[in-house]
Amino acid sequence: AVEGDLRLVTEFTALLAVQQQGHDPRRTTPDSHQRRCRKAIADGRQLVATEAGERPVMVADVVDVDAETALLERVYVPLPFRSRKRLVAGALALAAASEPVAGRRLLFFADDEQVLAAAQLAEFQSVARYRQIVMIG
Repeated sequence: AVEGDLRLVTEFTALLAVQQQGHDPRRTTPDSHQRRCRKAIADGRQLVATEAGERPVMVADVVDVDAETALLERVYVPLPFRSRKRLVAGALALAAASEPVAGRRLLFFADDEQVLAAAQLAEFQSVARYRQIVMIG
């Protein structure tokens, strides 16, 4: 993500918070939410995947686990795209090849069967199942 993606990152991460926690940080803590998003972009930890360079398909954070492993977290895929397995798989493949991941193993928690199918299509491998599905790519 680049500074010009701030509005998109702010919106998508807020929608994820609404989905997961039932509150919108743009309304409850707008300044800190904006700062957090801006810092994630500045630190190079924020990924944005788009469909043919246009419509946003996925926003996610890359977190360093160790020298060999990164974690893809706070992943948001808009509902209309969740059923488009190839599109989401492409976004996940781009994430695995992105600069913040830099050739390391990428962990990803697939939160539903549609995203699981997309991750498998992107050649992520399922290693555990408990509430969420751990995918390694």
